[in-house]
Amino acid sequence: SNLPALTRLVEASIIKMPERLLDHQLRTHLLGTWQKLLSSRLSDHLAFQMLITIVKNVPLETHNEELTEILKIIFTRMMHLKTSKFVRSLILFFCTFAVQYSADVLIDRIESIQPGLFVIVGEQWLPEVKQIDDEQEQRLALIGLSRFLCESEIMLFEAFLPFWLRLLRPSLQYATQEHAPSHEATEDEL
Repeated sequence: SNLPALTRLVEASIIKMPERLLDHQLRTHLLGTWQKLLSSRLSDHLAFQMLITIVKNVPLETHNEELTEILKIIFTRMMHLKTSKFVRSLILFFCTFAVQYSADVLIDRIESIQPGLFVIVGEQWLPEVKQIDDEQEQRLALIGLSRFLCESEIMLFEAFLPFWLRLLRPSLQYATQEHAPSHEATEDEL
């Protein structure tokens, strides 16, 4: 299929001309394409790849109004057709978002959909963190998870503390495993 090449073409356009996403009509078309990619088990990783490119290259204010809808679509797909590849891609998206913008912005937006939803979703992806085996993805996961653990003020609220502890344990185990990244990554490497 041509989907990987077409996705890379869209990503290259986003990287070279992020200001084009200021056009609401273009964002709407892009969101439709993204949703179509996400709906298939064969292309869901490409949808997350596209989202990660947007997060890395476009200011949050540009796509802020679509973020809640994007999260709702992701969680709906997760309820109906959750695969390891999907969850792994979701972890990398969450970690990229936490690194580029803020863990609190993401948590707040998820909680605005339904109170307690971040912990519910977190319980779904937390066991999959240790399945990430690519070294660059490991670095991203470690840095992103540390943002949730160390920089998030929301995670220190009483309702989130039990999840914070559950997030800490595998993060520490993952960081100290033999296959952990050999050197510390900087944000520029991500």
